[in-house]
Amino acid sequence: MNWVLLLMLPANTTRHLEYYEKTLAIRLKQLGPGHPAVALSYNNIGAVHQEKAEYDKALWYFQKSLATKLEKLGPDHPAVATSYNNIGAVHSSKAEHDKAMEYYEKALAIELKRLGPDHPVVAISYNNIGAVHQKKAEYDKALGISRKHWPSSSSD
Repeated sequence: MNWVLLLMLPANTTRHLEYYEKTLAIRLKQLGPGHPAVALSYNNIGAVHQEKAEYDKALWYFQKSLATKLEKLGPDHPAVATSYNNIGAVHSSKAEHDKAMEYYEKALAIELKRLGPDHPVVAISYNNIGAVHQKKAEYDKALGISRKHWPSSSSD
């Protein structure tokens, strides 16, 4: 099965979940629980649960992915930042804005350190942080993030 094509199919989360769980079982058996490919499988399963609004299940899988990445890749790896962003997104969906912000800020710190301030992934983290401020009705902070990191080329 071509996994890229699987992702491009119309949303069929039950089918996606089935394939991701089969992949996880094979990877666990062949590679062991600490392999980065296993972390990817946990992440993919978490993403399906997030899409289905099964947030507690999504968090469990994202946290399993994070634990493996921390152990095998170290705390400053960009893949760890991706896990922090995914966990933050789930907390944001659950309206747990302070927890979401905590994870988004962890992701941003890693990305700035490892990728630099002009990397497109860093922009995603700034956007996530701005969105949390907006959801908390902290509009000045949201606007401040926007102005600080994407200055306008023209004056208003």
